[in-house]
Amino acid sequence: MYFRDITDRRRVEHERAQFAALVEASPDFIGVAGLDQRVSYVNRAGMAMSGMMPDQLASISVLDFFPDSEHARILGLIADSEAGQQVVVDTQFQHLQTGLLIPVSWSLLRLQHAGGNVTGYATVTRDLTERKAAERMLRASEARRRLALDAAELGMWHVDPATRATTTDARYRTIFGTTEEWTDYLQAVAVIHPDDQPAVLEAVAAATRLENPVPYFVEYRIIHRDGTQRWIMANGRASFTGIGSARRVTSFDGTVADITDRKEGEEERERLVARLQEQDQRKDEFLATLAHELRNPLAPIRNGLQLMRLTQGDADASERTRAMMERQVGQMVHLLDDLLDVSRISRGTISLRKERIELTSAIAQAIEISRPFIDQGGHELVVDVPPELIHVDGDLTRLAQVFSNLLNNAAKYTPRGGHIRLSVHRLGSDAVVSVTDDGIGVPTHMLTQIFEMFTHVDRNLERSQSGLGIGLSIVRRLVELHGGSVEARSAGDGRGSELVVRLPVDRSGVEPAPLDDATVARPTAACRILVVDDNVDAAESLATLLTIMGHETRIAHDGLTAVDVAAAFRPTVMLLDIGLPTLDGVEVCRRIRQQAWGTDMVVIVLTGWGQEADKRRTLDAGADAHLVKPVKPTALAQLLAELTVRTA
Repeated sequence: MYFRDITDRRRVEHERAQFAALVEASPDFIGVAGLDQRVSYVNRAGMAMSGMMPDQLASISVLDFFPDSEHARILGLIADSEAGQQVVVDTQFQHLQTGLLIPVSWSLLRLQHAGGNVTGYATVTRDLTERKAAERMLRASEARRRLALDAAELGMWHVDPATRATTTDARYRTIFGTTEEWTDYLQAVAVIHPDDQPAVLEAVAAATRLENPVPYFVEYRIIHRDGTQRWIMANGRASFTGIGSARRVTSFDGTVADITDRKEGEEERERLVARLQEQDQRKDEFLATLAHELRNPLAPIRNGLQLMRLTQGDADASERTRAMMERQVGQMVHLLDDLLDVSRISRGTISLRKERIELTSAIAQAIEISRPFIDQGGHELVVDVPPELIHVDGDLTRLAQVFSNLLNNAAKYTPRGGHIRLSVHRLGSDAVVSVTDDGIGVPTHMLTQIFEMFTHVDRNLERSQSGLGIGLSIVRRLVELHGGSVEARSAGDGRGSELVVRLPVDRSGVEPAPLDDATVARPTAACRILVVDDNVDAAESLATLLTIMGHETRIAHDGLTAVDVAAAFRPTVMLLDIGLPTLDGVEVCRRIRQQAWGTDMVVIVLTGWGQEADKRRTLDAGADAHLVKPVKPTALAQLLAELTVRTA
């Protein structure tokens, strides 16, 4: 008997058994091949991955596991391994039964005998299908993320808390106007507007604090190297690890967007809302002022009617009362004319009758118009005009309106006994007219606003001559229509003001042609006049006035009656209102023109409707003229003379 210690052999056998079990249990393809590249062993995972059957083992070569396109590469890798290199590559594996190509990581290791001789090769092949699918999904997700960022025009940033280095993408750098990566996030903070830096740093601190952090959201301005400013919206979130005392920030990531256009839009909307609110307030003040201004003349007119009733037979008292009532009616007509001018200006329908005029003629008319206002305030008016004649190409009536509005404005806003100066001089190719006063002045911020609609320097509605706040708006537009400009100057509250008008000088030297005798209105001959108005008082008072002037009159208060009366009376002139019962004035005019006896009749529309559309309707219906109430008797007489001479 003999005994042999086989402990080492048993240990080796045990280790081999363990290794074999591990190889068999591995999810990777593990195989062994000889020097002739014939396969001698494949584990269970290899059998499943390759579709190989156990009885095929002796007939399979290493190259059989790869598609033909990879054979040359595999042979080269085997040769490299013989030179002592370990081979690990990504390639494609071929399923032996289906031919399906599988993405794999393939490694090749030489097997050596104890003496150092190479006995074969061991291969480990890992199926990368899931990893490749995950990589594709990751790439698709990254592409979608990039697409979303591009669509939202967002730039990305990442701050490493350990180094404070800031990693950015191309869009971020475009937004911030740089091509550099920030080595410290404070470099990014440095380009932020100084006024906004504290808010940004506070938001960063709140987002990265260890307890109760909040999402990072802040809007701020940055300053590019060229000095331009941009508005930025930044969103982000910090990531953390650990708990308690071990808790720390691992990263700080987010996006930025250029919101300059949005901010400018918001600021513009805010300015627009503020402007609309101001205009709404001005409108309310305008309506209150309009009511105030219209009531002012109505009160003395009512009082005058009572006085005339009580002082019958007192010619002097009646004359004074009549003169007062004429002034008040004139004031109301002036207010209504201003309102019509505003409407025409806003619709761009105002027209000028330009001719070559001498500027002082317009100024003389303006002074005549404004003299009652100036005298009423006890002001001293000084007029300074040059000896030389200055001509402009303009509408005499409209320019007189411009200068009278400036004088009226000075009279309104100058305390009693003030001083007003109107001066004219030539400056280069411009004629300059300046109206200066020592009144309440204009605050600096109001110097341009006073030319806007419904603007008052003094908004105290109790001022007896506060006006409607539209006079200077009309002035600016009329001056611009003449190719000129107007500006306001003032040293401030209580220091007076100066309004300066510039007009281009007319150098043509062509004087307007004198009027031919045939164009001058002759005195009106006695006419048969039909007055048509549903306002009984208006119709009867006008008919009485025309009768006193020597005309024969009839009255109708509705449209159908007007047609019947015209057929019987055969008037030479019809004064026709538009808003009539039974048949409106436009239709009355059409029916009259359809009659043989009505073709030569002079039809003058006399109405409160004064828009351009109203005038077109009446003229298209056959009216000879369209007048807006109230009409001065002298103007009506002049028109009657012109039209009756023309038709005769």
